Amino acid sequence: MKIIKRIISLVLLFLFTIFSVAFLNVKEVSASKQNNYNSRTQEIRAVWVSHFAGDLSAYTNESSYKNQITTILNNMESWGMNTLVFHVRTHNNALYKSTLNPKSRYYNNVNFDEFDPLEWIIDECHKRGIEFHAWLNPYRVSTSGNNPDYTYETLPLSNPARQSENLITVGDNIILDPGRPAVREFIVATCMELIENYDVDAINFDDYFYISGADDSATRAIYNTSNLSVDNFRRQQVDLLIEALHNSISEYNKENNKAVEIGIAPSGVYRNGSYSSGTTPTYNANGDL
Repeated sequence: MKIIKRIISLVLLFLFTIFSVAFLNVKEVSASKQNNYNSRTQEIRAVWVSHFAGDLSAYTNESSYKNQITTILNNMESWGMNTLVFHVRTHNNALYKSTLNPKSRYYNNVNFDEFDPLEWIIDECHKRGIEFHAWLNPYRVSTSGNNPDYTYETLPLSNPARQSENLITVGDNIILDPGRPAVREFIVATCMELIENYDVDAINFDDYFYISGADDSATRAIYNTSNLSVDNFRRQQVDLLIEALHNSISEYNKENNKAVEIGIAPSGVYRNGSYSSGTTPTYNANGDL
């Protein structure tokens, strides 16, 4: 009887050991997966942060603003994120020190001579090995019929929004007209001002398209010398902007041994919506226009 009990005890001990080892291995695999996700990687794991979207409250003082940003960066590190895409231009304005664009209302209380929030944010990102991508809406001027950041009379003289011919208005929406050479030159100058004054790793465009219902017939009458269709003319204007910006950044990178990149967030209507002219695109078997 004692022998049988001893055999049963040994069997139970063996089974307990097997299950314990298996359980520990599962925990180790789970922890390994988590550590692998949180570890450094070459793939972009980005967080988009915007005052306009309500991710941050307006600047009131240095300490409270630093606390907000530090919380975001701490969370990014804990989640294994490696890129901050920060909204620096929402409506033809600037959340940075600029001579070309008026200061955003979110930075009304900022005195750049005492403290530059954007410079500090970029430094904090780089200390943690996080890339900083400057997020700009290149064309958007207003989404509410007016812009509380400024009046057109108070805009810098070089800002094309001072001239009505450089604007397209549809209802409460106003954008800079992409077909005007002065607009494209200004947007490139805006990006280069950022790149030359701040250690950004990339320029990232959002809303880089014509708004639905746009009437740019006056612009096309002047600049559509090749008699392109409305859609193709508009595509060409956006292409010209991106080409000019690419060339300017490439030249800057070469002269300064830098590697500033360009990123674009499309509108998301390529396959599931209509273009601004109101026509629905058709595609061939390869999905091309």
